[in-house]
Amino acid sequence: MRLEDYKGETESGLHYSVRVSARAKRCIIKIWGSSLVEVVVPKDFDRSWVEQIMEEQTDRIIHKQEKARILEMKYKPAMIALKAVTATWEVSYDDDSTDGVFVREQPGSKLHVLGCQRDISSTAKALNEWVYRKAHCILPRWIETLNSELCLTYNRITVRRQKTVWGSCSAKRNINLNQNLLFLPKRMVDYVLLHELSHLEQLNHSRVFWDLLESRFKGSRDMSARVRIADSLVPEWAKT
Repeated sequence: MRLEDYKGETESGLHYSVRVSARAKRCIIKIWGSSLVEVVVPKDFDRSWVEQIMEEQTDRIIHKQEKARILEMKYKPAMIALKAVTATWEVSYDDDSTDGVFVREQPGSKLHVLGCQRDISSTAKALNEWVYRKAHCILPRWIETLNSELCLTYNRITVRRQKTVWGSCSAKRNINLNQNLLFLPKRMVDYVLLHELSHLEQLNHSRVFWDLLESRFKGSRDMSARVRIADSLVPEWAKT
């Protein structure tokens, strides 16, 4: 029986699609994420062999799909909450053959993720790029507002994704801010920004520095301890 492209199902309910390839020399099973299974076979492959192979491989495929489902829960969120600005976004995904992955904002605080998302890391990368764009618009304006009362001078504000610090201030008066500050509560972000602004006057963590910061943010020592463990508030996909 000549084989053509078709969709099949094992006795246990596992769905799969079969694609005939002139270049294929043997049967290859491709597992895409938690739901898509593609079987690539040569032109002269017998359909009954495909069905037998899929029955034999069902348990292994289901196991891999379960592992993929756990990863998707971490790296393909259904909701994104930016606590700093009290905004929550509903996320939908459209997996297609488009090269690259893109995030589009839609009315009603919705995000639509488009493109080939078979590699979860590419989806996480696209979401991180979206967070960067939001942070790049929000955080520089935020620190400028706080500084409007302090009238301090700084050279440059840089926003990027950082794994170990929320912010930093250099001797050249450059302030770096972590884009993932958007996942923290507003009061925590206020603390981090005032902390870095205070370094423009005291580039250290001396008692003079802490007294200065306390005059601008009450309870600064306590908040410092809370911010040090705030990494738990950042979703896994935003840390990759």
